[in-house]
Amino acid sequence: MTERFVSIAAVPQRALGQPLVDLLQDHGIPAWINSDDCGGVDPALNFVNGTHVMVPEADVPRAQQLVHEYENAPRLPPALEVV
Repeated sequence: MTERFVSIAAVPQRALGQPLVDLLQDHGIPAWINSDDCGGVDPALNFVNGTHVMVPEADVPRAQQLVHEYENAPRLPPALEVV
């Protein structure tokens, strides 16, 4: 039987999805980016179909929990700009 992958997050560009993919993979969840941007050559195509973080259907609950924790984690304050 073929493993079914589903989208757990939609982001406007590949660079915003990659940290999520890295997080999921670090926790043992196979994840990849599905994007119709010609492999990054034409990022404007993301505005049409978006960029999706894909995981196996069986891992969706755990993946959603990790993404939720990531999105709600406290952030460091922005660095001071040197003028």
